[in-house]
Amino acid sequence: MRRRAGEVVATRPPGSSDWLYPGWQLDDRGEVRPEVARVLEAAREAGMTPRDVDELLRRRVGLAGGQTFAGLLAAGNAEAVVAAIRRGS
Repeated sequence: MRRRAGEVVATRPPGSSDWLYPGWQLDDRGEVRPEVARVLEAAREAGMTPRDVDELLRRRVGLAGGQTFAGLLAAGNAEAVVAAIRRGS
């Protein structure tokens, strides 16, 4: 239901009938992080597919490459993720 409503991201590997739900969108209790709605809204506005969003969130941030966008989201920094989506990173 949440996938169809656009509240979470799920991707389907080629040739598979199973949906994969990336862990970056869930908190420690398995609930959807509140920041995910803002990120997915920005992604929809930018015309990104669920796979595009997942790839962005797995990408390393900055030149040093220590943190991922998913890590920023988990730390509550949705603004950095939304900014990256809007600039087409």
